[in-house]
Amino acid sequence: MEMEMYSDEDSFRRILNVLARMEDIVRLPLLLKHYYGYSYEEIAKKMSIPLGTVKSRIHNGIKVLRKELEYDYGE
Repeated sequence: MEMEMYSDEDSFRRILNVLARMEDIVRLPLLLKHYYGYSYEEIAKKMSIPLGTVKSRIHNGIKVLRKELEYDYGE
């Protein structure tokens, strides 16, 4: 199986593309946690949602990212 190599710029664009297709309720907590560095508790407070909901949405967002990127890279 031949594996294509992607540049960091290509990877970044693919991630942005997946994020753009996500619903806001999933994308926002994911970005707050992994881009802006907020804690789960801070996100729950800012969004006025339960802590468990924050964790669930972030977990589901990461699953979507992984699935889409694996598909893009043919893994």
